[in-house]
Formats: sequence, C-alpha cells, structure tokens
Amino acid sequence: KMTLLQHDPYDPEKIAVNEQIILEYYRSEGYPMVRVNSRTETVEPDLETAGNKFRVVFEMEEKPRVYLSDIYISGAKFYSELDIKRFILSSEIDCVSWANQSGLFREEMINQDLFMITQHYLKKGFIKVFIDKPEVTLIHNPDYSRVDVRLKISEGDQYFTGEITVSGDILGEKEKLMEGILLEEGEIYKPFLQNRDRSGISQIYHE
Repeated sequence: KMTLLQHDPYDPEKIAVNEQIILEYYRSEGYPMVRVNSRTETVEPDLETAGNKFRVVFEMEEKPRVYLSDIYISGAKFYSELDIKRFILSSEIDCVSWANQSGLFREEMINQDLFMITQHYLKKGFIKVFIDKPEVTLIHNPDYSRVDVRLKISEGDQYFTGEITVSGDILGEKEKLMEGILLEEGEIYKPFLQNRDRSGISQIYHE
C-alpha cells in the first residue's frame, strides 16, 4: 500500500502521506482507533555518495479490533428494518464473522450505507427522505471492541407523477417529442427518470 520506498530522497511530506495510507488501511480492516506515528533516525553517512542516510520507523498502536454488533433503525415505515439491513453493505457480527472477518466496523461503509438507503427511497418516490447523522456507541473489551449504530430515518411523503407536458420551442410535433419520455403519469415519481428524460430531449435537439 505504501508509496515510500527504500533509497527515496528524504521527504517529510511523503512520510506524512504514508502515515495516512497506513492509517486508512487499518481503518478499512476494522481498526478505527488505530494510531500511527513515524520517527526519523540518522544512520551512518554513505561514503560512496557522501550523503546522509535516514531510517524511517512507523509505529502503530493497533488497539482492539472493532466489530459491528447491532444496527438499530428507527422512523422507517415504508421499508421494514429487515428490508433495510438486506440492502446495506454493513453487516452485524454473528458466529461466522469471527472466521471470515465480516461484521467488522468500517466507517466508510456506513457512509455508503446512508447513500444506498437514500437511493432506495428515491426510487420509491420519497424525494424528501432525510437520515440523521448516525449515532455510534463504542463498547470496549480487552480483546476487541464493538459498536452499536443507530439510524433515524425521516421518510417524508411518497410522491407520484402528475401531468407531464412540454412547452417552449417545440421541435416538430409535441406528441412525437414526448414518445420517449420514461416518466408516467400516476406512477411513482422517480427523479432518476426525469433526469434521463431531460437528457433524452436534449440529445434530440443536439442532433
């Protein structure tokens, strides 16, 4: 993972970057509390090049590994808690997790989960869905630590598509221009389809 190589010129900034690389790697492997420090030691001068030589030492305090023990979801009505747990990436620890390293707590994965939950709601017409900042509780143990994550969802209203029309500088027949529109009146409103419809109409005008 590291970009710092033996015989590189001395570069404090590059050393700091590699501290961060090590830190991020540990966090991705379930060590969110890891600490990484570096120190530089001077060694004997190189007689051939008449230059100073340095040794860079990285010191890690790994701390216990952190597992995701429980995910609590409140406020959801359209989707059940089980439905949401099925389409997020994070998984709670179980008897198999100790062997295959699933169930590890990964900060970046929680952020991806929030995005995925939002996308599922948008596809179902909940265009004002809002998820509070996750509440994370850390419980320490000698050999490992665990966290509980609580997600509070405010779904808002479900929206359906009303009248669809086009206006302004119409190119050709209005009905012909609307033939390729994917949004359907009376169906669940999907902002993704509206964006695709807008792009499709734009492409017709570009051509």
